[in-house]
Amino acid sequence: MAYWTSIYSVETWDRLLSMPNKFIGASKKRWSTIQKIKVGDIIFAYVTGISRYVAIMEVTGAPFKDESIFGEGYPYCAPVKILLQLDLEHAVPVKELQ
Repeated sequence: MAYWTSIYSVETWDRLLSMPNKFIGASKKRWSTIQKIKVGDIIFAYVTGISRYVAIMEVTGAPFKDESIFGEGYPYCAPVKILLQLDLEHAVPVKELQ
């Protein structure tokens, strides 16, 4: 099992939460990285702007390419399951981890 961070804006995090099926997305330049992600790996969801960790997710399937999920800018995806989610105001501030 490996640990990864997936970075979101408040808007993209809200979009992920509104999806019936959850995925992380990656740009074309991150394809070599996302290919290393395996089923069972853990993803820490980090929201920029508020500098907080908002969730822990588990990878549930292999990475794949599908531009219909996040659009052309983030064509590479991997399915995830949210294991623990905090609302934005109660999420873990990065400053508290230093």
